[in-house]
Amino acid sequence: MKRIVATLLCLTSLGLLVAGNNDLWERATAIARENWNLVPGKTVTITETRNLKEDEETTKTEYVISHEPFENLVMNELISSTVDGVEQNRDEAMLQYAEPLKRDNTPKQEGMFFTEPGQGLSIELNGTEENINGFHCLAFDFAYETNHNNTTQLGTLWLDKQSGALIKKEFQVDKNPRFVTDMEITQYYHYDPATGEWYEEMVDTVINISAMGNELINYTKVIYSDYWRFGE
Repeated sequence: MKRIVATLLCLTSLGLLVAGNNDLWERATAIARENWNLVPGKTVTITETRNLKEDEETTKTEYVISHEPFENLVMNELISSTVDGVEQNRDEAMLQYAEPLKRDNTPKQEGMFFTEPGQGLSIELNGTEENINGFHCLAFDFAYETNHNNTTQLGTLWLDKQSGALIKKEFQVDKNPRFVTDMEITQYYHYDPATGEWYEEMVDTVINISAMGNELINYTKVIYSDYWRFGE
């Protein structure tokens, strides 16, 4: 938390890109805006929760949802769901995953790449370089004020040094949900220099929870695939 606060104060005071790297961010923004209407055709979500006091796995779930075009919307359909390796009753699964099934996945032109630096977004080159999935990336520390629950994302972006495409994003938020003591989120992105296609490929989330005398840790992996373009 101290690191988050320090990063926020530093980036807020700067409120701009480091000179000489403005062009890289503009290229990242152009790539993201060109691909804003890509929608995953399938989402696989895998979660595992462990009780740290008892050091044992409490539950492991995996569910698959398809996303298909329907008129001017994106229709979600539950394909399968298992709990600890056992297929769930469909009616029970539909109730359990009612929220993600009702979620509006219609793409919108909003978010970090539709926000101007200095207007809810601060970003600074931190001097770190890393090879990620075949891309030589430069690391940028950032603070981004989202419109959801007035939270601020604080973390690091890795941009491909050549194209500017965002390849990896790691962050925490300044206000965690109730009972959550710590939460770290890592997003991985696919970029094809030949076609220019760019989209989110996977999200890893680690959440520490303290509730009713229990100390739990939850690992969630979300994998996106079978992308299609909305509106085409």
